[in-house]
Amino acid sequence: MSRSLTRRDRLLGGGARRSRPGPLDRRAMSEKQIENRLIREPAALGFPNAGIVRNARVSRATGRVDLMMLPRNGRKKLVLVEVKRAVSYDASSKVVGQLIMYYVASLEIGLRGLTRIRRVAIATRHGIHLSSAV
Repeated sequence: MSRSLTRRDRLLGGGARRSRPGPLDRRAMSEKQIENRLIREPAALGFPNAGIVRNARVSRATGRVDLMMLPRNGRKKLVLVEVKRAVSYDASSKVVGQLIMYYVASLEIGLRGLTRIRRVAIATRHGIHLSSAV
């Protein structure tokens, strides 16, 4: 009997049990390890070649979002990622609250600001010095 895996199952290493964790296996990885994996493989969330800023301050009034992804093309201009291990009893409520706060703050950045952040994020990913990218 074969079971069809959802995209989430595949991303989280669901399905047959393996000795190695899947691409984003939350049970075996720390929050930092999940962030590192997403930085190396942004396509896991559907945004290949996205510029990524780690520990980004969205505004002075908010904290720092774990990852700010800036897709190069498509309708999405900004993707905010807050990583919490599922074993935390309050993980889902914390993440939702934080992301709403970051989203509201990100509305102030504007398209021009996002374009500038994207250029810097992509340039630094390819080893280009920041002063030449801005």
